[in-house]
Amino acid sequence: MTGPSPSHTLWHVRCRPDTSPEDHRIALDLLAGFTPLVQPLPPTAELAQVKGSLRLFGVDAVELAQQFRVRALLQTGIDTHIGVAGTWATAATASARVGRSGVLHLPDHRAVEGFLGPLPIDALHGIGPAQAQQLRAYGLHTIAALVAMDATVQRSKRLPQPSAHTEDLRTGNLRLLDAMAFQRARTRRLTLIAEDLRRADEGPGTQLSLDQARENRLRLEPVGDRINATYGRRLAGPASAYRLAS
Repeated sequence: MTGPSPSHTLWHVRCRPDTSPEDHRIALDLLAGFTPLVQPLPPTAELAQVKGSLRLFGVDAVELAQQFRVRALLQTGIDTHIGVAGTWATAATASARVGRSGVLHLPDHRAVEGFLGPLPIDALHGIGPAQAQQLRAYGLHTIAALVAMDATVQRSKRLPQPSAHTEDLRTGNLRLLDAMAFQRARTRRLTLIAEDLRRADEGPGTQLSLDQARENRLRLEPVGDRINATYGRRLAGPASAYRLAS
């Protein structure tokens, strides 16, 4: 089967701006029939990873996106635009510029560079007005200029709720990096600064989720912290963070 690279199978599905919360939920339910890997992006968008669904449907990621668009329009009347790429930020940028076909496919790094390069800085999904203004002050007006320059780029992100968990900080940092959509640019240095810190007992607490695996990880985290505080750093932690014994 020909089609996009296996790593370029991420959909950003964008509903019309006037889509109601009820219609957005209907679109999510319909999308779940194409892949179980769906992340809502309220109020009118969602992410979907369809890599595992391609063999089941016997088509590539673009053909599957067209099938979803047609079914959503016929069954629910919801018009959607879909960007297909390797990262969520690139897919989201693409879904805003799909043209008449309703689907924009960026199958590889060359296609991504050709698409993103001429766009203005603020067209990149995740770049806010303040960041765009700062980059333009450096003389960087297009995404291509940003990628080509060895410039220092500052990004900030506020967590959706107060958290004392490493997992939430790590996820927020990874999303910041992903939002830059640097396909081949070299990252020479990464500096993270946490601000607005307070004592854990002063916060509102952590909202329970329906993700049992996450809840288990969060319960284990303070246990590992106490072990490391007592017996030394890096003694306890996630197994994936440690090298195999040789």
